Amino acid sequence: MLASQFAVFVILVGTLRAVGVKPSEVSVVEAFAAWSLIRALGSIPITPGGFGIEELALTGALVGFGASNAEAVAVTLIYRFLTVVPTLVIGLVAAATYRLGRPKKPVRAAGEPGT
Repeated sequence: MLASQFAVFVILVGTLRAVGVKPSEVSVVEAFAAWSLIRALGSIPITPGGFGIEELALTGALVGFGASNAEAVAVTLIYRFLTVVPTLVIGLVAAATYRLGRPKKPVRAAGEPGT
């Protein structure tokens, strides 16, 4: 669980740097504070998956720490895409292939035991 959470935080920091937010604008400590805020807000069941609430909180925190409005919105959208979409795709593939490779149950004739 710790590695999973750390990986999601690393995605946020990587997204910040890829968009062009410099460490002088938003440091790693400030990014951790923003990430911690959205993780805490996401645990409150206001909307499913924290959609809308987490985006607003992350964007606001990043702007508050020094990122420009455009950079904060870009970071938030890319971060949420990278953390939500792969999970959904894997879940859809798993659901679609759930019954593949499982032996089919034999059809029993009427009157056989177990029918």
